[in-house]
Amino acid sequence: MRFFNGVNFFVFFLLLILFSGSSNGKNEKVLIDKNRLLERHNYYRKAVGVTNLKWSDELANSAQEWANYLAKNCEMSHSKTVLGENIYWTSAHVDEHSPVDHWASEAVFFNHKKRVFKSSHVNKMGHYTQLIWRDTKKVGGAKQFCKHGGEIWVCQYYPAGNWVGEAVY
Repeated sequence: MRFFNGVNFFVFFLLLILFSGSSNGKNEKVLIDKNRLLERHNYYRKAVGVTNLKWSDELANSAQEWANYLAKNCEMSHSKTVLGENIYWTSAHVDEHSPVDHWASEAVFFNHKKRVFKSSHVNKMGHYTQLIWRDTKKVGGAKQFCKHGGEIWVCQYYPAGNWVGEAVY
C-alpha cells in the first residue's frame, strides 16, 4: 500500500508541475530573444535605407503588459497608447522572426516610389509602414500564451509612425 501511495503522490506532483508550468499566470514575462526580434526589424529597415532601431526595455515591458491583457481572452486589439504598435497572433509556436516577417509581408501593397502614408494604408500595410517608419528610433516586444492556445506577440515603437500625408522613409 505504501508503494501505491508513493506512485499516486509522484503522479500528482508531476501533473502539478505540468499544469502550473503551462498556465504561466498570464502576468509573467515570457522569455524571447530580443536580439533576434531587433535584428529582424533592422533587416527590413536596412532594405529601405532607414537607420536601425534600438531595443527599449521600457517599451518591452509595456508590450508585455498589453500582451498579458490580450492573452486573457486571446483577442486582437490595439492599446490606447501614443506609441506605435504591431500585434500578431498565431496558433503555432514561432520564433522572433515570424511576427516581423508577417508584418513585412504587407510591403507588396506599399508604393516605394511615392513613399507617402495615406489613411487607406492602415488596414493593408500599416504594420509594415510602422516597421520601416524613418523617425521611429526604438522598439520593444513581448509575447504571451493565450489560455486557449496560441501566442500573442506585441511590439511597441517610439516615436509612433503612420502619420497621414507624411513620407514613410
